[in-house]
Formats: sequence, structure tokens, C-alpha cells
Amino acid sequence: MKLRLFGDRGASRTVLACVFSVLVVLVVGMSTWANAQTIHEAVTVFSDPNGGSCTLVDDSEAPLSVYVIAKTSGTVNSRFRVASSEGFNADYLSEVIHMPFHTGDLRTGIDITYAYCAIGAVLLATMTYAGHGTSSPCSYLEVQAHPESYDGSIEVITCTFDTFRGVTLGPLLVNSSQGQCTPWCVVGVRSSTWGAVKAFYR
Repeated sequence: MKLRLFGDRGASRTVLACVFSVLVVLVVGMSTWANAQTIHEAVTVFSDPNGGSCTLVDDSEAPLSVYVIAKTSGTVNSRFRVASSEGFNADYLSEVIHMPFHTGDLRTGIDITYAYCAIGAVLLATMTYAGHGTSSPCSYLEVQAHPESYDGSIEVITCTFDTFRGVTLGPLLVNSSQGQCTPWCVVGVRSSTWGAVKAFYR
């Protein structure tokens, strides 16, 4: 005795086709979600060109230099902006982009092309401010999405020319020792290693 769905072969095929379609949608959805969780690059503002310090002291009339660094597993382009919070009272002076091609600027939105497949820590830009010693404790500078980002995220292009979401490791905290804020790069609070960041998003 044969079991037939809905009593005829045509209906059975329709049901099987629907089930197959649902499975395809689920698999594609899971693949897309997995790709969204894969982090290829983190763009962060540091107070030193080696990407070791995520705090900045503004306590006198003096120039302040900050460094935009990409920690990447293989990218050729990134698109973002550098924003400052209320309470950061230093005056913007200048910026230098260390990559050969870019459009826009760091404060209003920049698109930087590296001209090679970048891997590891890469210094993208240097920004200089005039400090006055008046910035509020726990004010900050931070990498954010480009204003024209299609989904409101930092955007990066991999060495295979695929577009992914990028991240930032955290804000560059200003005068953090005077306020109730903990720098993200302090050992024991949150790891600042690129391997830890990638593992967190898998």
C-alpha cells in the first residue's frame, strides 16, 4: 500500500517543492547571518601610532595627536567617519591620510583605498587638535559609520572585493582618570587583541 500526500501525485510534488524552498531560504539566511558575524576589520582611534593606548589626556594648552588604525585580516578599503562627543573641547587643526587614495575627510565621512591587500595593524590617518586643558572627563573620539552608509555601519571591502561590516574596538577616552569611565583596552576589562575581537564575533 502506497501513502500519497493529499491523495494525488501533483499535490505531493507541490508540498515537496514548498519544503525544499523553505530549506533553501533557511540555509541562505544562515549563511548571510554568518557572513554578517565575520569581522574583517576594526577601525579605531588611538593616542599612539602603534595602537596601544585608548586614552588621551587634555590638561594643558598643547597640541594633541590621535591616530586612526585599522586592524585587518585582509582588506583594501574602508568607509567611516571620526566623531567627537560633547565635552571634547580641543580645536581641530589638521589631518594626514597615510593611504594613497581617499575621498572626503575624517570628520564628515571618508572613503579610503589602500592600493594593496592590508593585513595586520595599518595606520590610516593622523589627526591633530589644539588642546586647552578643558575637555570633560570621559569625553571621547570614536570611529562611526559614514553618513552615507547604506546600513548605518562602518563598511570595509575585503581583498576578494566583498563588502562587509566593520567595527571599532572602542572609543578613545579623554581624561578618563578624572571620571567614572573605564578604558576598553585595560587588561582584564576587555582584550584589545585582534584575535580576541574576531573570536568574539564568530
